[in-house]
Amino acid sequence: MQLRVYGGLGEIHRAFGKAHFTGAWELSYNLGEDLNMRRPEYEKDEYEWYQTHVRVYDRGQYCEINVHYELCPTEHPKDHISEVNMNREPGLQNTKDILDEAGIEWEEV
Repeated sequence: MQLRVYGGLGEIHRAFGKAHFTGAWELSYNLGEDLNMRRPEYEKDEYEWYQTHVRVYDRGQYCEINVHYELCPTEHPKDHISEVNMNREPGLQNTKDILDEAGIEWEEV
């Protein structure tokens, strides 16, 4: 599932930056995204460290955001690659909350 976002790339970048996201290019697979950001998240479970990871694609009239919630690659590199505990829902909700807080219009597609 993706989000179609009706805001410019700069506006989206600022919204995520204000929410303590940082660039994630060093961990990127370079899938053609125009913006790649992540925010570490703590969970009280056996792994503890996760991240909300967003990839943003500028489509001109709108941007598409692909988001997921996964184990932090710096803390759990092998499990991260194997997609252990990967879940889109927490990341999707985090992203919706950030966009709403910034007043950026979005829809699920």
